[in-house]
Amino acid sequence: MSVAAQEALLLQRLLRSRKGDPLAGLAPAFFAEASGLIETPWASAAVPDLALSETEGQRPPDLERTLRFRRALNRLAAADPAVHQKVLEVQHLMKPRSVLLDPAAVSRRRRLVVPTAMMRPPSRRAAAMCSAVSAETTPHSACIW
Repeated sequence: MSVAAQEALLLQRLLRSRKGDPLAGLAPAFFAEASGLIETPWASAAVPDLALSETEGQRPPDLERTLRFRRALNRLAAADPAVHQKVLEVQHLMKPRSVLLDPAAVSRRRRLVVPTAMMRPPSRRAAAMCSAVSAETTPHSACIW
């Protein structure tokens, strides 16, 4: 389900639950709850971009840890159909990102994390090729290194 559809359902629920003027206080309530809906897609779209040195903007302090987590998760998903299923459910906004923090899966991912020295971002040529592939397929999901 897309974020827009989830936000529409949220708005419908908020409007139906209101007494009196349905618009009174609606915006703060909507934005407070909508922020949770956009967290997963925003993180999925923005974090991989921040791995590229050409990307402008402030990087979160835990960027390297997040990128290592994603790489290990991708390797584990390639080897474990149950983890692959969870990743797809999160990518398609059917489940929250928290399902990827299952303790058993986290311990398996830890064994797959490579030393930081081996985890350099791709070369400019590889990044450009990845960007071209991403633009032709699904934005931000075709190339996750």
